[in-house]
Amino acid sequence: MWGAGEGIEDTSLGDETCQRKRELSAECFSPCSELPLPLILVAAVAVIVVLRGPLPKHSGEVILSGPRAEIRVLRDHRAVLHIYATTDHDLFFAQGYVHAQERFFQMDLSRHMALGRLEELVGESGKESDITVRTMGWRQVAEKEWELLSDEARGFYEAYLHIGKATVAAGQ
Repeated sequence: MWGAGEGIEDTSLGDETCQRKRELSAECFSPCSELPLPLILVAAVAVIVVLRGPLPKHSGEVILSGPRAEIRVLRDHRAVLHIYATTDHDLFFAQGYVHAQERFFQMDLSRHMALGRLEELVGESGKESDITVRTMGWRQVAEKEWELLSDEARGFYEAYLHIGKATVAAGQ
């Protein structure tokens, strides 16, 4: 047990070596001491802007082409989305917009998986999944099922996908 203020000092390497180790560790822990404060502040602001840039816009108004009437997207105190639209088309349009804002990577990952093109996104580790999906013919099944949908249902999917693509193109 050590008493107050006592510690372990490695003297097996000699006093000169221990002194140099202490000097090096002090140098390692004070890298900012020689940088001017304004440079540190500018770097910190740049990091914050870069990290916050891709986050979705949660307040204000966004004007988009495509909806047939005004759409309201609100968040409650738990950040749960509430979408208010006058038509089903606009509802799916808004849902696509919100999904593209919040979950674009997940949407893109799912698209690549369903098409058997996961390797394009994740590299060699996705190859086995791609082979399985292509062998099972998921794309052909989806194309056949698309033809079975009513015109109204296809319109909903197209509204959802249209805004997702527009959101990505606009960088929102």
